[in-house]
Amino acid sequence: VVLVGIGGTILGLPYLDAIAAVLVGLMVVKIGWELGWQATHELADAGLEQESVAEIRKVIASVSGVNSVHMLRTRKLGGHALADVHVQVDPWLSVSEGHRIAEVVQYGLIDRVDLLEDVTVHIDPEDDEAGPSCANLPLREEAEKLLLDHWSGMDCFDRRKRVVLHYLSGRIDIDLYLPPDCFESSEKADQLTQRYQQALSGSEVFRTVQVWFG
Repeated sequence: VVLVGIGGTILGLPYLDAIAAVLVGLMVVKIGWELGWQATHELADAGLEQESVAEIRKVIASVSGVNSVHMLRTRKLGGHALADVHVQVDPWLSVSEGHRIAEVVQYGLIDRVDLLEDVTVHIDPEDDEAGPSCANLPLREEAEKLLLDHWSGMDCFDRRKRVVLHYLSGRIDIDLYLPPDCFESSEKADQLTQRYQQALSGSEVFRTVQVWFG
C-alpha cells in the first residue's frame, strides 16, 4: 500500500498517496482492535469454550468412583485456565478414598485438557445443589454431647468402640460400633438397635443409627 502511494506521487497522481494513507490508517485501526480485543479477553474472567467444558466433564466421568459432576466453573486468565468442580461420590466412602478420587480427577484434567493448569476438586457425598443443606449441623464434639443426652444409660453405650457420623440430606446418620460381647443373639441385637433408634425420635439433628458389633 505504501509503495502504491509513493508510486502515485512519482507519477504525478497525488490522490493515490492520500488513498494509501487512508488504507494504512484503517489497517492500523484493525490491528489495534484485534490486539485490544484479545488482551481484554485474556485479562477478563472468561470461561473456557463449550468444547473444553465438555471434555472436562468427559474426563471426570471416566474416573472410577465418580457418580456425577455439578457446579463446574472455569476461568481463562491470560494463557492458562482454572477449573473448580464438585464431584459426587458414594456417601459411604472413606475420607482417604474420596481424596484419592479427587487426585485422579485433578491430574487427569491437567494432563488432558489444553490450557488447564489448576483444578480445585470438591468431593461431595450428595448433590449439595439439590438436597437440604448440612451447614447448620453440629461438628463431632457437639454432636457427641447431644448423643449422650439421647443415649446415656443405654446398654453398652459406655463401652462403645467407635461412632461414625454421616452428614446427609440435612441430618446426621450414625454408625455405632459396640463390642462383640454386646451381641448375645440376632433377636437381642435387633431389639438393641431399635431402642437406640427410638431414643433419637424427635431429634432434628439425627436421623438413623446402624449398630455394628465387632
